Amino acid sequence: MSGKIEKLQLELSNLEEKLPGYKGAVVVSIEGLLMASKINATCEKNILGALGTALFAVGRRVSDESKNGELKKVYLDGESGDIVVFSAGANALLVAMFESEKNISTAFKILETTAHKIKEVV
Repeated sequence: MSGKIEKLQLELSNLEEKLPGYKGAVVVSIEGLLMASKINATCEKNILGALGTALFAVGRRVSDESKNGELKKVYLDGESGDIVVFSAGANALLVAMFESEKNISTAFKILETTAHKIKEVV
């Protein structure tokens, strides 16, 4: 395992410890190629990465068309959990799943910090 992959795996392990209701997360390239994963939920990591990438691409298009500037994240609020896709620089995305959080701003802050650390690795 390369040093970069080990660092990404460590960031996902740290995220699992910090994020309440953690179900799993993947780091993918902007093209949707899996770089690292730590999944607890019954979800295929490659599919999660590919769909997260597609979701972010659609969000970016909407943000561009509406002149809202650079897209930072896309948030899905599901009945039994949430999914957030965070930009981790120009070349990577963090896709995270977690149980619905009453204090979503805390979850966003934890995820934003992790995405920034991933950006430094990638």
